[in-house]
Amino acid sequence: NLNLEEIKRRTRKSEVARPRQIALYLLRNMVGLSFPSIGRMFGLDHTTVLYAFEKISDNITKDDILKGQIDSIKAAITK
Repeated sequence: NLNLEEIKRRTRKSEVARPRQIALYLLRNMVGLSFPSIGRMFGLDHTTVLYAFEKISDNITKDDILKGQIDSIKAAITK
């Protein structure tokens, strides 16, 4: 439920940070963009993008709810 400006906002609040991490993960996972390219899109350092990707990748294996959310987003995107 966040718009692009909210996701790009430099904040660590979980209601923004988690969706941003998921967006970064999906850009890498589904589109295959490089970490620096994704970072430029969001005004982030590539290491921040790498951290987000690894964090979401790791959490997917441990959190069935997160896995379901990401699967739902992927399904909606690929329709």
